[in-house]
Amino acid sequence: MSRGRTRRRKAQVAAAGALALLVGLMGGSGALAGGEQARATAAYDCRRGDGESHGAEVTVTGDFPSAGEPGKPIEAEGVTVRVAPADDGPLTGGDGGVRADGSTASLTVRVAQNGRSADADWAGLTARDAAPGGPSTSPGGPSGGAPAAPGGTPAPAEEPLTFAGAVDPVTVDAAGEVTYALGRLTLSLRTVDEAAATTLSCEPRDEVRLAAVPVAGTPDAQDPATDPAPGQPENAPPDVTPEDGVPNAAPQARAPGPSCPATVPPGELDKKRLPPLPPDPVITDGGRGNPACVVAVGYSTVRKLGNSMIVNDPRKRPGPMYLAIGKRTVTSKTTDYYEFDNVGKIGFPDAESTFLTFGFQPTTAKIRFEARPVTIASWRKNNKPGTRAGYYMHLRMYDVRVGGQPLDVGRECRTARPVDVQLEGDYEVLTGGVLKGHIDIPPFSGCGVGEDLDPLLTASVSGPDNYIEINQGPICTAPCKPDVPALPK
Repeated sequence: MSRGRTRRRKAQVAAAGALALLVGLMGGSGALAGGEQARATAAYDCRRGDGESHGAEVTVTGDFPSAGEPGKPIEAEGVTVRVAPADDGPLTGGDGGVRADGSTASLTVRVAQNGRSADADWAGLTARDAAPGGPSTSPGGPSGGAPAAPGGTPAPAEEPLTFAGAVDPVTVDAAGEVTYALGRLTLSLRTVDEAAATTLSCEPRDEVRLAAVPVAGTPDAQDPATDPAPGQPENAPPDVTPEDGVPNAAPQARAPGPSCPATVPPGELDKKRLPPLPPDPVITDGGRGNPACVVAVGYSTVRKLGNSMIVNDPRKRPGPMYLAIGKRTVTSKTTDYYEFDNVGKIGFPDAESTFLTFGFQPTTAKIRFEARPVTIASWRKNNKPGTRAGYYMHLRMYDVRVGGQPLDVGRECRTARPVDVQLEGDYEVLTGGVLKGHIDIPPFSGCGVGEDLDPLLTASVSGPDNYIEINQGPICTAPCKPDVPALPK
């Protein structure tokens, strides 16, 4: 692998790891194989470094699964790219045959689902050796599909060339058809009579679809009580609207609520996060407060990456927040005001996330939420309700795997300083409602063993104005099982 490609892969890995830091989405792993062979042919215009252009007919084949699952890699196997020069002359511009050893191809494939798309780089495809009497023109290349041996029989300059090799799988996190379309093709061809390779950049004249793989949710993944938003596919992944970055997603099914013990969590109110006192306040200290629990689910948007992810996924095993309710109450002698202050402890379990990197490399990571006590103030002023939740939290990443291979980020890979989270909503905390806010993501520190991954993580995701929207369910008094709310609309 070249040094430039290594750096690019590391950058992809780092960005993917950073995405996981704000994800509560539990994912699976494992390849999906078996299905049908896909085949597509498109006309290309190829330009050499000297500016001369030639036409080519490109045929791509590959075995795709008949169906996929959210969170599991979709494998394309047996991929071949056959390039046939058009009648305007050989692609290399000379009469010398093309050597199989040292000739490579890189194909960009546009992968799309539910209105979102990105380019997958099918790089490192190598030329297949030409058998005596001319190169193989079958989709699978020569018998056995073995790579070309150095010094094999060169293909005549005017004959088709066949490239093949393994390509990275694609992982998506939602239901909906995944389509593959042919894009830019880059050829590096070594000829018999030239020491240096000839590089060609080829563009398709039209977008041609190669394959489509349906991805369906589990049979019980629908919420029967609600319907998808108009014009939006069922179980569509969260996305970012261009206008304001607000996540939108179809409803999801909900798992049973967790058990809530009759234990008051430790922690005190953070006075800096409480609303201003009203005129003539009457403050009542509630002592330790009373034990209760609540479940909150929603979305977190990483603005640098233009992507939103589910937090505390209600379809899986959402974690509770343990509460000490009634730590303090505030009223006013002269105005219509009532305030109810509480302390919470986040009980989210470590999250294991599977997600898609920029290069369509499936990456998994485990995330630990190291949160300090949460101050939750709820009030009613002039008959208008409001709720505010604020806390600090480190985000720690561990057990990272890229394409199934471990990436050692070390035991101290986390945000260099706590994330300052403050969310507000127009509702009363006991009944539940939607909280919204923006957070600044700090730089990362302590990431990498033998190499410093901090700059890559920081450059990929750290920055201001990252949107969060959380739906808080109703509070239940312990011992109890709190209801799991739906994702925000």
